[in-house]
Amino acid sequence: MTFRTINIILFILCFNPIFGQTNVLIPNKGIEEISIVIDSSTISDVIEIYGTDYTLSEKTLITNYRFDKIGLTFQIDPYDKNKIVRSISVQSPFKAKTENGIVLNESTMRDVWNIYNDKGCLTSKTYAWNTQNGISFYIKKDPNDKGYDTGEKIFKIEINNDGDFGISSRTNFEFNDEPVKEKLYSLLAILKADNFNFEELESFLSKNKVSEKEPYGFEKRTSFNRSIENNLIQ
Repeated sequence: MTFRTINIILFILCFNPIFGQTNVLIPNKGIEEISIVIDSSTISDVIEIYGTDYTLSEKTLITNYRFDKIGLTFQIDPYDKNKIVRSISVQSPFKAKTENGIVLNESTMRDVWNIYNDKGCLTSKTYAWNTQNGISFYIKKDPNDKGYDTGEKIFKIEINNDGDFGISSRTNFEFNDEPVKEKLYSLLAILKADNFNFEELESFLSKNKVSEKEPYGFEKRTSFNRSIENNLIQ
């Protein structure tokens, strides 16, 4: 048996639980028979299991690791020093259902309302979602319409650990202040230089302008203070 054959067999064994069955989603926790647990496991644990074939999406308040080939997305808080997994989203080709019978890509938003005895969705331009304790259900909507079709099938389900609007919890959160310190020290070094010049300051601000919408983004804000008599500042 060749080394390549062994690798293929190991790959199949590793991912068989995902593709060979419909996985049960557990609100506030994760996915049955998958060891990643919300508010406990880290993104390093995820990469150790699923590898590095993911798409990284970094925004101001969230960072997503999206494994498109298996239909799993793991979200972390970009300011969390420990990079703990805060939510898990499932989409096709992943097969999933909830314990009360909502099936990914089969059940509709109307089914969600009936099962949870609830009505109403939050909306964005392209999708609508209904949030229950520890779990949220998403359907697509026409960006040209204000409303949405409750007969639309659930295309994404997100598991989190907070019942308020599907916002992820901050359990075991530890703020990582190192990136902030690094930028501030660089800025202070420019401002305190004996031969201060505006070109160097503008260069620093321009360099950081590119990433101001990303985590730890540095936004340019200018203010002028004038010292006047009696220790007052205008």
